[in-house]
Amino acid sequence: MKSDEVEEIKRHFGVVAEGLQSQLKLAVEALDAKIDVLGRDLVALREETRRGFAETQAMIKFSYAELDRRVSSLETIVSDLDTRLRRVEGN
Repeated sequence: MKSDEVEEIKRHFGVVAEGLQSQLKLAVEALDAKIDVLGRDLVALREETRRGFAETQAMIKFSYAELDRRVSSLETIVSDLDTRLRRVEGN
């Protein structure tokens, strides 16, 4: 192979390498953009999950308080009935 041919191959390889570098740079930039979008989506998802969890906890607390009120009311009624029954049986 002549030195002119070798130089031509080197130049051609250099052009090809520059093209590949440009394409790779574009691919990396596109990937960085996607990573940024996914990061924002992840933050939004975490916030939505936290908010939903907090709402669920609030609903459970409210339901528990309502259930506790109803059970307390029934306990009072049962206690009153027990007292009345003891009075009736005692007479």
